[in-house]
This record gives sequence, structure tokens and C-alpha cells, in this order.
Amino acid sequence: MPDRNPTLGETASQTALNPPLDATQLSTLVIEAVAAHEDRSPDDLEPIYQSINPDALNSLFTPLIDGTSRADGHVSFSYCGYHVTVSSDRTVDLEPLETTSQ
Repeated sequence: MPDRNPTLGETASQTALNPPLDATQLSTLVIEAVAAHEDRSPDDLEPIYQSINPDALNSLFTPLIDGTSRADGHVSFSYCGYHVTVSSDRTVDLEPLETTSQ
């Protein structure tokens, strides 16, 4: 059997680290959810990196190299006036931040 060198993207680790192009990144889901809730264009929102590292968010719940799912969990942060919670099932929950008047 001839030796075959896999091309980039054919290894399990490459697939786990780089989701398919048609998979929406978690950071994009957050931006789109806030934009829809605000009835604004995503381009009009502040950059998400001012609130959370988008690369870290995108990779937080990716499958392990062997393809198994990561543990259930969630991450919360503030973004554009909302308390955002992203769950391992890719659910994005938004709650308006309470404003205090003095």
C-alpha cells in the first residue's frame, strides 16, 4: 500500500481546531443575536473583542480532538448593554444590563 500524506484539513486535529466554513462561529452568533434584538446592523455594534476574546469564545465548546463533545457548560460576559450567556449547546441568551440612576 503506498504511503499517503494527508492534506491539511484531513486530520482529526485539524477538523477539530477549524470548524467547517459553513459553521457559524459562536462570536458571530452573539453579534447577530444582539443586532437582531437591537434592530441594528452587526456592523453598527461595538467590536466583540472589547468584551471577550472571540477566538477563545469560538473554540470554547469545540469537540475534542477525538471528536467527543466537551462537558456541558456556559460562559457569560457583558456586551453592548447585555449580559450574554453562551451555552455549550450554542444557545445565546441575552438579558439587558440593569442601569442604576443616582
